[in-house]
Amino acid sequence: MGINNQTVYFNDSRWNGRLDVPPVVVSAGIKWHGHNGDERYFLPNLWCLHMYRYDSELILDTGVYQIHYGKISIIPPNIPIHFRYEHLCEHLYVHFALETATAIQYPIVFPVMMALGTDFDGLYNDMAEVAGNAVVSSYRLRSRFWDLLCRLTNRFCEQYSADDARLHPIVRRAQELIERRISTAINVTNLAEEVDVSPGYLVKLFRNGCGMTVVEYIRRRRLEYAVHLIGNTTMSIKAIAVATGMPDLHHFNKVVHRGFGLSPREMRRHAYASASFEEPSPMFWTDTHASEHPE
Repeated sequence: MGINNQTVYFNDSRWNGRLDVPPVVVSAGIKWHGHNGDERYFLPNLWCLHMYRYDSELILDTGVYQIHYGKISIIPPNIPIHFRYEHLCEHLYVHFALETATAIQYPIVFPVMMALGTDFDGLYNDMAEVAGNAVVSSYRLRSRFWDLLCRLTNRFCEQYSADDARLHPIVRRAQELIERRISTAINVTNLAEEVDVSPGYLVKLFRNGCGMTVVEYIRRRRLEYAVHLIGNTTMSIKAIAVATGMPDLHHFNKVVHRGFGLSPREMRRHAYASASFEEPSPMFWTDTHASEHPE
């Protein structure tokens, strides 16, 4: 089965996680894949990291990502994973769990897909030395992998900050409108009209500047705002669902759990139970019921 050259590929998407305590490595090793062309996986409660030395495709709910030599991917739990192979391929994998008891206190940005360039071979060899080696202690593996994750996220955050500084003015204007209307239904076509571009061009600008579509960006901001309200206010969960533009409580609970691995009530309990709760860093508009409602 050949790679589809008409596929729209995503440069990157991002997950939130926690790295103030070391991850728990459940399994790690180097394996061959592609015996049957396509392979599908689903890992409940476990994150996975892959280091690639081949060309292929990774298909997630968030989009289709090109795999090339020198790339890594990080995928959170409970996400259907689909690999599309043209031939037998070997990659290094790590399945791991992150501490979630107070995950919203320490928001770390993980890339879905990232190219490591000339650093790849050294990092790959470092992990290959301990992954799947029965002689290596679990403590050494956990320490080596924790260091790798920290280095990857630091590098990605530096790149992320630099990308934000170069955002197109139209993207910045659209982001301002999204923030003002985060509690309402936001129509991409109407949003594009307000910033004087076509919907297709606005989506292209967001993909180039943010690594995601307009709809994905809106969903991400709603979730970030929900985390802020859950951990820093006494608003009811229903009120928070409404304030973040997801008034269907069942849908809101499902989206939050899928994004963070915890229900809104679990997140609030953990936040209140911790004496060291920190204010999340992203900017949030205080007027969540803005008067400018889109049609």
